[in-house]
Amino acid sequence: MSEGLSELGLRAELVAAVAERGFDAPSALQLAAIPVLRRGGNAVLHASYGSGLTAAYGLALLDRFADAGDGGPQTLIVTPSGARAVSAADELAALAGTLNLRIAALAPGWRNAETANVVCGSLQDVAGAIGRSALKLESLQAVVLESLSTLLDEGSAELDAIMTAVPREAQRVITTAAYDTRVERFVEQHARRAISIPARPADRAAGTTEPAGEVHYLVVPEFDKDDALARLLVRSSGEAVLVTTRSARRAELVRGLLAARGYDTKQSDTLRVESAIEAPPRGARVIAYDAPMDAATLTHLHTGSGIVLVTPGELAHLRLLAAEANVALRAEKARAGDRDVGAAFRAEVRRAIEERDLDAQMLLLEPLFEEYSAAEVAAALSALLRERRMAAPTVERRAPAGKVEEAAGPGGPPSTFTRLFFSIGSRDGIRPGDLVGAITGEADITGAQVGRIEMRDTFSVVEVAADVAERVIKALNGTTMRTRALRVDYDRRGSAPSGRDRPSAGRDRARHRPGTGDRPRPPRPPRDRD
Repeated sequence: MSEGLSELGLRAELVAAVAERGFDAPSALQLAAIPVLRRGGNAVLHASYGSGLTAAYGLALLDRFADAGDGGPQTLIVTPSGARAVSAADELAALAGTLNLRIAALAPGWRNAETANVVCGSLQDVAGAIGRSALKLESLQAVVLESLSTLLDEGSAELDAIMTAVPREAQRVITTAAYDTRVERFVEQHARRAISIPARPADRAAGTTEPAGEVHYLVVPEFDKDDALARLLVRSSGEAVLVTTRSARRAELVRGLLAARGYDTKQSDTLRVESAIEAPPRGARVIAYDAPMDAATLTHLHTGSGIVLVTPGELAHLRLLAAEANVALRAEKARAGDRDVGAAFRAEVRRAIEERDLDAQMLLLEPLFEEYSAAEVAAALSALLRERRMAAPTVERRAPAGKVEEAAGPGGPPSTFTRLFFSIGSRDGIRPGDLVGAITGEADITGAQVGRIEMRDTFSVVEVAADVAERVIKALNGTTMRTRALRVDYDRRGSAPSGRDRPSAGRDRARHRPGTGDRPRPPRPPRDRD
């Protein structure tokens, strides 16, 4: 990797620091992004964790501002979480090597972080520090927004406040796995003439062919990878296995971990651990201990019977590679057990894993994976979900406004409907049937309990039976739909005056008519996926 980075013109100190970390070659993203960012250009890196993302923008900005000296932050990095801010600061500090730069995170244990040359912080921590005047950005020369789609989900108001404080002439670097309309609008407003690296998904040749192959993957926290690898080797007993890693140093680490479990990779004819290889041995099963950095490596080594171990934060990156390589992703599934009363619930979880946008949830839960195993976290979430589903509402709560009375069908009593506000609308590609499918699927109610749906550009108002309104709010508030985090509550607007984004009685209204046959399926968000 050091030779490739030298050709990009990076300082010798940075090249030496990268070589010290044992990386073999720069990723495609790094080769494309570093020259643009070193020149000070705005850029949108359509990538996620696992693609060499931090080094792609980090090496360029460290090289650019290495001689800046003191005087306040020159670079601000806004991350989706505090844990990610600390991780970014640690990684950039390692890359900086002997450069005279101070890098810090706005997190417990970091002193005087607000005055460091490079400041990393979560969206809330950065906005709070700016609001308290603890973080001053007069000297700022570059801002990095990591995982923009997730930042927009977490707090667009905080993000707008941060961008207002950033000097107009400062360089903008945006990373995102999802490139939806919200990201496009943000880039147009805050990072005009930004270069997209690689090309925007809409600008790439549209592929309508059948997938060229399959790649199996297993989501596992970094600290649990050695156990996962060992279990896979037991299941592959008798087969030739090639374990691939991202660097020569990582390969040596894995050899040591396997040696502690009794695997002698130096003497074995059937088990090899390599950091780079031209072609896998014929008939060998390839297990990627690290997610590949580019689509070419994914298709070259991992289609067929192989499997890729990915951390929760790298899953979006793997999906981007699969889309670029036109291969289908298949989650590694545990062996099916005996069918029991929990089979339906497990089937529902399976559908959620395969169909829903889980990236924001992965980032939210990632700190827990450092304290508990993924199985323990999943079991806790399962217990919370099933408790809430079984808790039927015992008292009817009166909606603050917008209660609607509608007569039932012939022979039935009148039904009381309540208007609920959903923070998603037609601009997000949502149709009335999508909302009905989400409501009935998540809240476990029938289509007959959903009434009129009013669609607007940025939000929707849905009538549901009053006795299930609380259940719908609890089931859907905070979930993700079309990469958007939903806010669901009672519609407190009442009968709003007509206007561009206000519900009205006679304009832009869609009605769901229950009992007409097909029940709408829950929405299937596009696989971007951030």
